[in-house]
Amino acid sequence: MGISGSHRTMAMRARTAQARRAPRRCVWRLAPLRGPLARFHGKSTRFRTQSPPPCRGKQRPPFNKIYARATRKKRVTQTNTFLADYVFPTPRQQARQRQTKIFLAALALYGLALYPILHADRFYIDDLGRSLSGYLGWGTDGRPLANVVMELANLGTPLVDLSPLPQLAAIGMFAWLATVLEKRFRLSGAWAAPLALLPLLASPFFLENLSYKFDALPMSLAACLAAQAGFAELRGWRDAARGAVAVLASLCLYQAAVNVFIVLALLGLVLKQLDRETPRAVFQQGATRILQLIGAAIVYSFIAGKTVHGHYASQHAALAGPSSAVETVWRNLHDGLLFVVACLRSPAGGVLLIQIVLAVAGTLVIAALYAGTWWRSSQNRTRVLLAANIVVLPAALLLAAWGPMLLLQSPVLVPRTQIGVGAIAVFCNVCIAALISKYRGSSKLAVVILAAAAYPLIIFASVYGNSLGLQKDYELAISRDVADDLARASGTVAVRRLALKGSAGMPPVVAHNASKFPLLTRLVPVHLTEGWGWAEDQFKHAGVALPYGAAAPEQIAAIESCRFSYVSRRAAYTLYVADGVAVVWFRNASPPPCAPHA
Repeated sequence: MGISGSHRTMAMRARTAQARRAPRRCVWRLAPLRGPLARFHGKSTRFRTQSPPPCRGKQRPPFNKIYARATRKKRVTQTNTFLADYVFPTPRQQARQRQTKIFLAALALYGLALYPILHADRFYIDDLGRSLSGYLGWGTDGRPLANVVMELANLGTPLVDLSPLPQLAAIGMFAWLATVLEKRFRLSGAWAAPLALLPLLASPFFLENLSYKFDALPMSLAACLAAQAGFAELRGWRDAARGAVAVLASLCLYQAAVNVFIVLALLGLVLKQLDRETPRAVFQQGATRILQLIGAAIVYSFIAGKTVHGHYASQHAALAGPSSAVETVWRNLHDGLLFVVACLRSPAGGVLLIQIVLAVAGTLVIAALYAGTWWRSSQNRTRVLLAANIVVLPAALLLAAWGPMLLLQSPVLVPRTQIGVGAIAVFCNVCIAALISKYRGSSKLAVVILAAAAYPLIIFASVYGNSLGLQKDYELAISRDVADDLARASGTVAVRRLALKGSAGMPPVVAHNASKFPLLTRLVPVHLTEGWGWAEDQFKHAGVALPYGAAAPEQIAAIESCRFSYVSRRAAYTLYVADGVAVVWFRNASPPPCAPHA
């Protein structure tokens, strides 16, 4: 007997109701891990179970063992993302944490090196005038971008003393540059990159740049831009264009910083040869670096032609002619080498000299080994390039310490223009760290070697900063004594002008420091010096408003023949007034016959 349609429908409804009253059957599916645990275990190989629907039975879900163990151990949930990122960071988060550690380590190290300079708080040469009148003045020296940077930092003109903010900003920029160095060359450890980069910041030469309260920021920015362009990896024409723009900006900020780019560009070529990359890749990168430098130099030549004015700037910006170029380069190289060797006659300088020698010799060895590696498999024209590379690369590294300065008829040979020497020390440090890493040496060994090379630089920076502070106090005390003597003399004689004879010299402690570190005689300026215009600004800081100039021969003759109207004796000087001119006669100048110093 068949079942009618109505009965069939009633039976189906009964089975459905019975199924709904029965305990629900738990169905579990494997799904990829998500959230912080997926970052730790990997998204493609580890799985967990999805959150189940409510079950009435006593079945337990088959949790993934790794997920259950991690959950029991750390109690990581989706809502506690900060703790999860700390415990199970992604590769990107690990890189960010490593960069943060390097940045903080660099801040601490560079702050330690520069603290004595900040503590000295001395107006350094040009700072004496800028702190009083607030002028810019860098544009006429071919540095128009320095005007822009300092005007923005000072919220317009006139400039005011912002120290120590410019120096602190310089420390931050170099700390950022240390992270760029680590990211580019994969130096192991948090201290390797800051220690390797330290000579660029704390070399005895760049310390003068950082001593300027007003000029430290544009000079440091120029060095960092040039270094970043030299570190940057070239993957296409966009990277090359960005590097050329950075080099051009460094030239417009401070011309001597371009030597940093040349040295660090050579570093990239040497490390490529150390990694045994193909000659095509090496020479292609070398050609790109040359084009970057030439392009930036051509554009800057037009900018300098429009901005450079004045006798001093024009004199030191003149290039040698084609007929005398070789002779000029050779003379400037000879003078530059003698200047650097003379400046580095000290324990701290000896370390830099050793690093320079190691860098040049190591470049020669690496280039020779690279040529031997690719010689058999290369064509004849490539062999010619490989042979030339052995000679050109070490010579280029040595010349890069001065760079385009070698082509100038009258280059400025002072410590602040020798930035390339510190860059060569960075070159040596990075090569040492790369060799230790290549041959599976301990990262601690690299840090120990770099720390040993950095220690003399820290010592010299401390001595230099302390000497700056002592010299500031010494000259300021003399300036105030002169101001008091002039105030007393104004009641008896008329004083129209102020002149100096000799130099204030250095206080005993600074002189003692200079006997061990001869470079201090060049780095610690004596503002109260005969014939130097900054002496007038030094006296203005002490409240002396008299015009300043050299004493005329007849006034010197009057003092030597005892024809003066007022005299005041001090331990450091004797003040004479003759013909309305007050002459500050320092002890290191030959005393007049009728008035010997006490």
